[in-house]
Amino acid sequence: RLAQSMGDASEPIRLVFFHGRGGSLGRGGGPAARSIQSLPAGSVDGRLRVTEQEEVLAERYDDPIIAHRHLEQVIGATMLVTALPPAAPRDVWRQTMDKLSHFSFSHYRKLVESYGLLDYFQQATPIAEIEQLPIGSRPARRGAKHSLKDLRAIPWAFS
Repeated sequence: RLAQSMGDASEPIRLVFFHGRGGSLGRGGGPAARSIQSLPAGSVDGRLRVTEQEEVLAERYDDPIIAHRHLEQVIGATMLVTALPPAAPRDVWRQTMDKLSHFSFSHYRKLVESYGLLDYFQQATPIAEIEQLPIGSRPARRGAKHSLKDLRAIPWAFS
């Protein structure tokens, strides 16, 4: 519909997902090539958008030799995952992951919807201090309300 409203119904619309990952293992990092090769089949399709976290810029790009090697690995992995998509996961794996996903989601929702969790969270964590820190380009909350719904991921995880 969007293409039709823009006057070009023949041009397909591409939905692009961006997966951000940190540099350190604790922030979801690790070997970049291995991470790229683990992405779902068809999600790369010859294109990859990468955001490098501040703390890894020096680690990966201060030395031209290391920077060159890192970029080679990222480009190589992007080409491999595009040209040789992985085999489809077995049904038993998908069924197991669906069960784990449902179980963890329902327990997480039960936790965050618990009466008094927000009060407990504010008293038991350093969220008030974290909200005052100038770390990052965005405020700790999406709105002015002090609710878990408005809290961004990084302050939630750090607290």
